[in-house]
Amino acid sequence: MLTSRQIEILKLIVDDFISTGQPVGSRRLSKLPSLNVSPATIRNEMADLEDFGYVLQPHISAGRIPSEQGLRFYVDSLLDGHELTTAINNNIRSLYLLHYDENISLLRQAARVISDNAEMTVIITEPRFTARRLTNLKLLKMNSSKVLLVLITDGEEVKTLVLNADDFSQEVLDNLTTELSTLMLDRSLEEISFRDINKIKSRHLDQRELIDYILPVLKEVLRKLNKEHIVVAGREYLLRSEYFSDIDIARRAIETLKDPMAVLALLDNQKEGIGVRIGAELGNQVFNEFSMVQCNFNFGGGQSGQIALLGPKRMDYSKAISIVEVGAKTLTDLFSGIHL
Repeated sequence: MLTSRQIEILKLIVDDFISTGQPVGSRRLSKLPSLNVSPATIRNEMADLEDFGYVLQPHISAGRIPSEQGLRFYVDSLLDGHELTTAINNNIRSLYLLHYDENISLLRQAARVISDNAEMTVIITEPRFTARRLTNLKLLKMNSSKVLLVLITDGEEVKTLVLNADDFSQEVLDNLTTELSTLMLDRSLEEISFRDINKIKSRHLDQRELIDYILPVLKEVLRKLNKEHIVVAGREYLLRSEYFSDIDIARRAIETLKDPMAVLALLDNQKEGIGVRIGAELGNQVFNEFSMVQCNFNFGGGQSGQIALLGPKRMDYSKAISIVEVGAKTLTDLFSGIHL
């Protein structure tokens, strides 16, 4: 457990790193009146923080930078509130004054305004009003190690996938098809109970691994077939020289953001409130040096969209959270007026 002084030093390291992007040394911290301890004492505390995994020393002679664990602790426990400037507030709220012919034009304008004020990349999604449902599925034995999964949706899309599986008989696969059909047909993903899935697994113990294999595949297929608008604005902000010393990090990210499915995969299934994910938590190695702040907004009719800021791990988290909160509230207000 960290001491109060270690927590204070960690907060100062993160704050300074966010401000400068540079490693923070003990001598620099010792000049701050809030600490009032010697550089030697600070070095000892930094060494302990490094042993605990909260900071890193990029070079032997360098100071420390926060690790992902340190940033996680900072975001979860040490963030100060941030009051946005009047200009930023007014810029985002200016969306109330504009006229939009369709929802997607509003989302594009909102993404551009929010991105320019945050100076980061913004992702906004329009919710799926017609989530795809399965109308038929079939498991067919191909050979001793492969099974063909056939899916048909209410949009008349037909999808076939070859699955690696044990040597099940067609009779076993037919029984499992019947069980899965009873559970999943004519239902959206949100309507499928994990309790019911576990009941099927308990009745088919020999096929548990196959069921565990099939379910994520079904989820991914339905997610891809769902119709969802995605707006990405401000990719160019990732190229800011102060964000990454290696410009290829930004270029790879920008290229990946051109793929709608990769963008959707970055977004978390955020239920309520603000979510912050850092580095590896984003689940894509291309974005290991990035963080994302994300929130839902209400679209009316029980539907919700998502708004997210994507930037470097040294982003100003307090400011980013405040911007996302204001953006989500503004979009909720606009769409509640449009769709009620």
